[in-house]
Amino acid sequence: MSLNKYDNMKVFIHSIPKVTSAIGLNNLRDPDTGKSLKKSKLTSTTRDRLVALYSGKTGGLATGLTEPWLDDNGVQKKDVSGRPLTLQDKEEERWNLEKGFLTNRPWRKGDSPKESDLTYFQKQYWKLNDGLTVLDLNNFDQAMFYYVALASKLVANSEKELRENKWPFALYYIALANESDELIYAKNKSKIEAMGLLSDRTLTDIWKKKIIYILELSSVFTSLTDEQATNILYTFIDKDDTGKNISRFTNLVKMLKKDTSRKRLNAMLLLRKAIESRVIYNKSDTYTWARSAGEIILGERYEDAIEFILSKTKESLVEELVDEIKAKLI
Repeated sequence: MSLNKYDNMKVFIHSIPKVTSAIGLNNLRDPDTGKSLKKSKLTSTTRDRLVALYSGKTGGLATGLTEPWLDDNGVQKKDVSGRPLTLQDKEEERWNLEKGFLTNRPWRKGDSPKESDLTYFQKQYWKLNDGLTVLDLNNFDQAMFYYVALASKLVANSEKELRENKWPFALYYIALANESDELIYAKNKSKIEAMGLLSDRTLTDIWKKKIIYILELSSVFTSLTDEQATNILYTFIDKDDTGKNISRFTNLVKMLKKDTSRKRLNAMLLLRKAIESRVIYNKSDTYTWARSAGEIILGERYEDAIEFILSKTKESLVEELVDEIKAKLI
């Protein structure tokens, strides 16, 4: 969300529901609408405090106001002396405050502890509701609340970024206008496209089963019917709420379009068979073949092991590996 302009709007900050009990307290719903309250507690009195904490990045408090003040063309504004202006300058001007009122200077040992001597951000704190906190950006304290929230590692800047795991420490997220509808649309669109791939001519019944084994949705020792294979992939896509399953599936199907990538798929399947038949062991991401003629390490990463199998210089060893796997599967 832009830090450089207000749209005279309200900002909605949602708490991230916590998995707190087997009775579903993390999934409370409005009794009238059935919509999630996005709460993890039964009462609305529990609140977390948000303060501007020290940031090593800026050498001061994380106020969110150290970012550049940009004009409509994205160029940083400057004062008459040529000094680059920040959002602190913008907000001090907007609220008719004296220069330096919104400083990010942290309290240091030796500074006066009297509240009257503390700066605005040294003494200010805000309360976040368990559920929904609504900010009015036309209110000074709430506008500053918004800036600090944007700069805090505890508040994801959007639901989209939260879902993309860009905020590992987040307990709250800022909801952008229409973001939920957009996320639902994007999720449904990718799901529909993935479902369509189930009928793609390159995804034959044989390849469906191979992809199932690669995705570890079934043991390579299990013989699947064509109907079972389709049903497994359908469920894999349909029950995906994060998009990760869909992404993994679509990426594998796209690999069917080229001979080189199909060879890689077969190498991935061979590695899966080798691991399941305990010919190859994977420990701490190191792939080791306990070969009777002498132990061989295929690689210290998954991709290294795949490259070993695809290497032309390793063809005789790969043939030996295939024979050993077959012997194990008998």
